[in-house]
Amino acid sequence: MVTTVMENQEKNYNADLKKLYNDYWKGLKEIKKNDCRFSEPWLMKLIPEYGKKPRLFVIGQEALNCCGGSDVDKLMNEYFRFRKEEVGKSYHPPFWRAIRYLENRLDLNVEDCSAVSNLIRLDPFAQDPKKEKTDQFGIYEQTPELINISKIMLQKEIEICNPNLIIFFTGPYYEQFMPEIFKKCDWETLESGDYVDSANRKKEYWLKKSNIAEFNCPVYWTWHPKHLDSCTAPIRDKILNRIVKDFKD
Repeated sequence: MVTTVMENQEKNYNADLKKLYNDYWKGLKEIKKNDCRFSEPWLMKLIPEYGKKPRLFVIGQEALNCCGGSDVDKLMNEYFRFRKEEVGKSYHPPFWRAIRYLENRLDLNVEDCSAVSNLIRLDPFAQDPKKEKTDQFGIYEQTPELINISKIMLQKEIEICNPNLIIFFTGPYYEQFMPEIFKKCDWETLESGDYVDSANRKKEYWLKKSNIAEFNCPVYWTWHPKHLDSCTAPIRDKILNRIVKDFKD
């Protein structure tokens, strides 16, 4: 997929994203109708500065209790509002701190100009935010249509957004939910190791990289920042700095 710089400057990402979301809106609403535990879907709306290089596309695990709208326009506007008004202000968990860190190190100059999506389009913990009563992966097994729609939508989002850099913050347990194009590619390990967490449990970390011809950009895959933040050593910054250095080199 080849797109010139000029085409990217003129491209209306949000119009194409809106069309994509409308195409799958009925299917998403049907899933939510059949299981009220699910949240509303996480639907991106990008700021104009996204079109400037480097175009960073970050992928998390599942949307966290997304709400704020009953149709595509309202949910896209809620995404836009959330990123401009809450992220880094009243809301700054490890996931979003890592994204802000990357935006700064990549010299993007404008906060929240990255595209941020998720492997799983709906949050199964909407009615159980502490995750105490919900069998997360059991729900996914019972709703294969959600996984299928999520895989298709994510791949199409990437095609629309035409990023220069893709990062999966998902860890190994979510590999099964990646679009097939990522599951089949060869991953090179750039960083790996073990650490002991605050509960004296031995855990692993790693950073992997691949280049996928269809997207014409490097793809990095590592653990969720919450996992990296739990390290007793500064593993998170080590991983993020390696991504930036490798990308810039």
